[in-house]
Amino acid sequence: MKQNMINIKQVILLGTIFSTMVACQDWNEVYPLRIKQQDMENQNPELYAAYLQDLRAYKASDHSLTFGWFDNSVKNVISQGQHILAVPDSLDYLVLTSPDNLVERETEEINNIQRTKGTKVLYEIDVEAIRAAFEKKDETDPPTTFHQFLEDSLHTAIAFSKAYPYDGVIFSFLGKNRLHLTPAEITEIDEREVLLFDAVKEWKDANPAQEFIFKGLPQFVGDTEWLGQAKYIIVPTDKSLSKSNLTFQFIEAIGADIPKDRFIALANLTSYKLDEASLGYFADGSSSSIGTAEWVNGNHSGFTVKGIGLLNLQYDYYNILKSYQASRQVISILNPPLKK
Repeated sequence: MKQNMINIKQVILLGTIFSTMVACQDWNEVYPLRIKQQDMENQNPELYAAYLQDLRAYKASDHSLTFGWFDNSVKNVISQGQHILAVPDSLDYLVLTSPDNLVERETEEINNIQRTKGTKVLYEIDVEAIRAAFEKKDETDPPTTFHQFLEDSLHTAIAFSKAYPYDGVIFSFLGKNRLHLTPAEITEIDEREVLLFDAVKEWKDANPAQEFIFKGLPQFVGDTEWLGQAKYIIVPTDKSLSKSNLTFQFIEAIGADIPKDRFIALANLTSYKLDEASLGYFADGSSSSIGTAEWVNGNHSGFTVKGIGLLNLQYDYYNILKSYQASRQVISILNPPLKK
């Protein structure tokens, strides 16, 4: 344990040094670029190699996890903040929000962080997003039912996991409280659930090495048996307004047949956009990502929280203090360099 804490301390310290070396030129870039990772390696290759070794060992150890949702929709990048390589080294899971049509640069950067930093790369398949796409269908599109549209969309999206170097898939399904549904609505939601879970099972059977992660409200899942196959269960707490609200949401989420040893909380990072001024804050004006990390580190009765997911990771790159300042602070809160 002592050696592990020393490694974590070294990872965080050296990660800060290396990130500062890269960040000093961030604001001057106005043209497409590739991150010059080799510059850091050339300055002190032995130290950097030791840092990467400690980083991979840290990620393989028992620690609190950090997921980050990253907008990779820009293909012709003009800032290092749009590069996959620039995300915090200590991030455990990177979730790409545009999982298809990856360009060569993206696949190279994915392979790089997987190989050198031990970062796992995922994407999300969201049933609610598929529903929204169905409702926005053009009238000129061939007529189809939502059931068929969902089945086709799942088949298309699941194929990304083999087309690109992903480590797994997050399947997002909110479900609904059946107490307030009509029999017809219950039948519809059950059919939707069966369709999704059959697709998950078929995919997982064909790709046993890839990770299956569930995101949603487990208390509204009809057949909870399949949740036992999920490596983690991400509870969508990103709209929570306080730490006490987080506790309430998790108490609601647990049930007799739901695994209680693999939860992940979710939080928004703040935005620099004027129309998203309230994003990433609790009701009292404090940072929801920092507050959620502190809550994750607390004591919980009846369930275990394994880490945190950070939405809008790309916003945090443009922090006025340091690139990815809040994200790095969250990781340090979850895994303190020194434990007294």
